[in-house]
Amino acid sequence: MTFPSATLLAQSALSGVFIGSLYGLLGLGLGLTWGLLHIINLAHFAFAFLAAYLKKNRIDTIQGKLRFDGPSNYGDDLMRVKQVQNGRWVTVYPKEYAAPGATLAVQ
Repeated sequence: MTFPSATLLAQSALSGVFIGSLYGLLGLGLGLTWGLLHIINLAHFAFAFLAAYLKKNRIDTIQGKLRFDGPSNYGDDLMRVKQVQNGRWVTVYPKEYAAPGATLAVQ
């Protein structure tokens, strides 16, 4: 019988600690609500599920598809620099998304 590597065991242990902490925070919030108000706040779980959904999926909004999965919690389109050139908005940075012939105009 072969044993898993130390790296796999460490990753599994950390994953267990992190998910356990999440469950603990959910339980702590419910416990505080029940202990102070004597009601069960079912919206607590709704917000947890909403956060998980937003983390996993991109959301269509008026600004385009937004993501909530990292340090830059906004859409890819908002990462681009746009300028008005020849009477219309064009993307000028980053270069791979720039319109043909568009360059960053500095005044």
